[in-house]
Amino acid sequence: MICRVCGHRNPYSRGRCANCGYDLEYQTLPLEEQRKSLRKRLDKPVSFEERMPMMVHGRSKAGYIGALLALIGIGIAGYILVNHERAVLEATPPPDLLAIQQRQDQVRDSLPLQIGSDIVYVMADDGSSAVPRTNLDLQLIPEGSTAAVLCHRPLPYKPLVVFVERKLLEFKGIVDMEQLCCWTDSTESDLVSIPLVAPPPEGDTIPQPVVLKFIMMENWMVGRVEELNIDVTAPRISVFDRARFDSLLYQVDRRLASRNTEGRDVHVWAMFPEESTVEDIVDILIETAPEFEELGYLPFRLKYFRED
Repeated sequence: MICRVCGHRNPYSRGRCANCGYDLEYQTLPLEEQRKSLRKRLDKPVSFEERMPMMVHGRSKAGYIGALLALIGIGIAGYILVNHERAVLEATPPPDLLAIQQRQDQVRDSLPLQIGSDIVYVMADDGSSAVPRTNLDLQLIPEGSTAAVLCHRPLPYKPLVVFVERKLLEFKGIVDMEQLCCWTDSTESDLVSIPLVAPPPEGDTIPQPVVLKFIMMENWMVGRVEELNIDVTAPRISVFDRARFDSLLYQVDRRLASRNTEGRDVHVWAMFPEESTVEDIVDILIETAPEFEELGYLPFRLKYFRED
């Protein structure tokens, strides 16, 4: 059968054209029957519209949603990082306590260099004990070494005096107990120094010094030299009065100058009530020490007394 579309000759009258694939059976129908469907009119529905109406779409919110999700992600990431760092810090093992103690010991051992003495005795807050800090071998202390006492202001005065006197006897002729040091505050950032004088060596051929007792009572200041019958007093109110002290010291010095002391040294004993603290005495001794030294007197030997 010859295909009416492409003109190809097919051996059969049914099926599809071997060349174009057109339905051969449909081509056998009369031409009128084949064109019948083309003449049939399609009825359009009432609601049929030739063109699609224009539709206005709202603005998309995808950008806002994306930005919100990004902020949430950044917040979660920051939270994870912070917690991770905290966990790492908490997981870090604590430093070696022995190493800390060794560093503290090294700082304490630098006290002799800071103060300028070979041995520094650090007093406990209650005055019951003292720890030596030195770069020397305490079993082989060389003659001519120097020593100092270091304490805090609230330290009771009496145990300090007892300790200093005991060390003066132990060190006699070997170590010079030359100064008392006091921290200015609880942070131990700075300190002040007060000179100390050692007792003279014993012997008949060595002249003993003249002892000037500088006595600070609750209501009076006293300058007393017992062997020369010198006794000068000045009223003391609640605080140390520099003008009254200068007047007291001037009168004592005039009376000493009128006596025959045969050129002996004058040692100043600082005497305070046994209930005092270092805080009560340190400012007075710091202020008066230069005045005594200017006159050639040697301050201080610390003493206490019981005030009835």
